[in-house]
Amino acid sequence: MTRFDDILPEIGDRGPYQVLLLIVLSFVKFFAAFQTVAVVFTAGRMDFQCAESGNESSSSWQQQVASNWTEPAVDRCYRLNGSEACNVWVFNSTSGPFESSWRSQFSLVCSREKLVNLCSTLYMLGLLIGSTGYGALSDHWGRLRAACAATINVWVAGIALAFSPSVEVYAALRFLCGLGSSGILSVCNAMMAESVTQRYRLTAVLLGTNGWNIALCVCSIIAFGIRSHWKLELTLAGPAILSIPLLLLLGESPRWLLAKNRPDDANRVCQRIARINCRRPPACFDEDVRRVCRTLIDQQGSHPNAGLIDLLRSPTMRIPTLLLWNNFFASSMVYYGLILSTGTLSGNIYLTFLLGSAVGVPASAFSIITAHIIGRPLLFSLVYFLSSACMFTIAFLLGNPEFGTLVVALAITGRFFSTASFDTSWAYSGELFPTLVRNVGMGSSSTAARVGGILAPLINILGEVWKPLPFIIFASVSLLTAFLALLLPETKGAHLPESLKDADKEYVKPKVQRLFEGNRGGLSDARGMQVEVKM
Repeated sequence: MTRFDDILPEIGDRGPYQVLLLIVLSFVKFFAAFQTVAVVFTAGRMDFQCAESGNESSSSWQQQVASNWTEPAVDRCYRLNGSEACNVWVFNSTSGPFESSWRSQFSLVCSREKLVNLCSTLYMLGLLIGSTGYGALSDHWGRLRAACAATINVWVAGIALAFSPSVEVYAALRFLCGLGSSGILSVCNAMMAESVTQRYRLTAVLLGTNGWNIALCVCSIIAFGIRSHWKLELTLAGPAILSIPLLLLLGESPRWLLAKNRPDDANRVCQRIARINCRRPPACFDEDVRRVCRTLIDQQGSHPNAGLIDLLRSPTMRIPTLLLWNNFFASSMVYYGLILSTGTLSGNIYLTFLLGSAVGVPASAFSIITAHIIGRPLLFSLVYFLSSACMFTIAFLLGNPEFGTLVVALAITGRFFSTASFDTSWAYSGELFPTLVRNVGMGSSSTAARVGGILAPLINILGEVWKPLPFIIFASVSLLTAFLALLLPETKGAHLPESLKDADKEYVKPKVQRLFEGNRGGLSDARGMQVEVKM
């Protein structure tokens, strides 16, 4: 036995420990999800008008105006004379969906409204930097320490966010929240992928993404009950500290310990997993662990601390890595673009967001079933194409009041397919990258996703120029990715590679790379997929 997948069934690869891991990691993901989408409610749009009284700064005066609200007859960004720009506004806190928001606290309206999208962009920038930073930290420090550090990051920054005294402080804290949230997501997905054998890996990772989807539903329900922005921020961030003791119950990933040449520690964790799974490992299990560790270290060769450069230098992994980055980029751009545009659609914002989030659970089930039937690349192509169709249709119908309900339904359907593509991308990255560079690979993929996420709020600004333009851009990117995804190698049924050399043995070069090299290299299977499965 030279693979961890060979000895994992002896201690249980789908028992109570894996269920516990799934529950804990899903709970930890709640707080990353909360921070990502809370801005839909904490910075929601409120009715406002220019303050004309001499007591504009008086809160009692503003409350009196709000209680007797009437729609202004002139441009709300100007005073009644129509020529002088307004600099103080009063917000309707009685009849709208929000009691208060960051827009009302910092007067983020008219010429300052773009600051809301800027803050969202800074959060996505934090996700970008955090995915690579925490990914590298996880590969060097270990999965457990990195997950705990990311959780504390979110907890501290999230609580501080509720008491932001200015929009500048608020933007900086959103950036810090993004750092921690990205670390939670990348590390938790790696831990889930490493806890099971290849037969259950896709199912395990996709089930793990339901923690995120359920968290979005919970967030909309909490926001419906708490209409004050700072109270909502505090409620969503405060319980994150409870994740730390739960993570400590899980222990470190034995795959990572073996990759770091720590067979004794790996054996202790495996024995603990066996006890939780009510399994009794064979007497030779300790020697099997050491044999797997020796094989892995030998395979690492001269790159015991391989990183992103080594991944891109690998002739087998280079093209699949670049193609997967494109998948993450497109998924994130469309996914977050749809989330952040929720407030611009007709209907109740809480119900629309809840329905759009609820489709994430059946989207994961759809991905699990379809991926096992048609494989990963075809699934990617299918969901990107259908997502593109939804976006193009929305762009065509947008602005017509008669089709308001249909536009919302199409947006929710688009969320379904974009969620399926995003979830499958995470699961696929866990299958594709070797253990030695898995978190670096998943972290860099997450970085590509964050670039798409950074662009999403900026693309939404283009709606001020022409309302359908953002959806046309989202649709075009999805359509291009639908074709590129077909060039990815198939990982269905493949062993989880432990090192770059192991990946060279597992995978035949992707089709696009073979075309550039004159069709040299290994044979593809009957369906044209470029992965050779060792039995």
